Amino acid sequence: MKPTAANRPVVRAPAGPPLNDGHRHQGALKHWAPGYAGQVKDLGRPWVLAKHPALFLKRAAVFGFGRARRRASTARASAPGLRGGLLWLALLSLAGGCTESPAERITFEVRARSEGPPALTQGEATLTLTRAALTVSAIYLCASSTASIDLCSEARGEMLPAVVVDALDPNPIRIGEGEGFEGRRGGQGDRVLRSAQLSYGVQWLLTAARPALAPGAQASLHLEGSLETATTLQRVNWRLEVAPTAPGRSTAAVTFAPAVLRRDAVLTLVLTPAAWLAQLDLASLAERGEDEVALEPDSPAHSALVQALTSSAPPRFEFR
Repeated sequence: MKPTAANRPVVRAPAGPPLNDGHRHQGALKHWAPGYAGQVKDLGRPWVLAKHPALFLKRAAVFGFGRARRRASTARASAPGLRGGLLWLALLSLAGGCTESPAERITFEVRARSEGPPALTQGEATLTLTRAALTVSAIYLCASSTASIDLCSEARGEMLPAVVVDALDPNPIRIGEGEGFEGRRGGQGDRVLRSAQLSYGVQWLLTAARPALAPGAQASLHLEGSLETATTLQRVNWRLEVAPTAPGRSTAAVTFAPAVLRRDAVLTLVLTPAAWLAQLDLASLAERGEDEVALEPDSPAHSALVQALTSSAPPRFEFR
């Protein structure tokens, strides 16, 4: 029997993947293509490549180029006016420039050292430190060029445990190991560090009513030494806690020259105890004439030390 339009068998292409198979990744696709958030269910349709090639690339980044290539072959057949081969080569070239290899997770060494004299002289009064123990904790390395205690939008490295550091030792001493993602300079999606957040052994969790010492911490700063004038010699034994000002915040933030985190990187915290003492009024501290100089929580001396650690003289970050 001669085939006619009425009796010719109809050949149908095998059914492809369901058109709404992007729903499992809807959150990621919304993040990458917010303008098409309402069209997630249509990402499998053949016209996507012809009408929205950029969206095709985003789909390829999530599902892999194998499935995306199958979508492309269907699109070339159904998109009049497009030369499929040339378009596919162009898209591959574009994809090579838009995608980046995932960052490798690495560890790095963290050290600390002191800088400057451990003493302050004002007129006839001299405060000399024999011990300065600073507790550092919850260090976050950030991409932002602006130091902020509220937000580290891209944390690329961290060292979380509380560690007590000898702030009078001028030699770089290993204090711990940090974790982070390997960085790189230049190109699209460069991974460079520019600022950091840290705390001083006191944390304020979002679920807590008030700040508290972190595990392993006994104080933020412990200073011992002597205050000497022409007629008196008094002991100094101060302990203070420097807490975040609100739940979820860090205590201090610093900026530094752009740095790249590598597997052999060394981060050194440079501590300046003389700068912590710079705002103290030694004459007023010595005027009581007692054997030991008291440090009241609401006193000007206490406020001066807190301000030094949080804003005027926090640790300086150096990378090698």
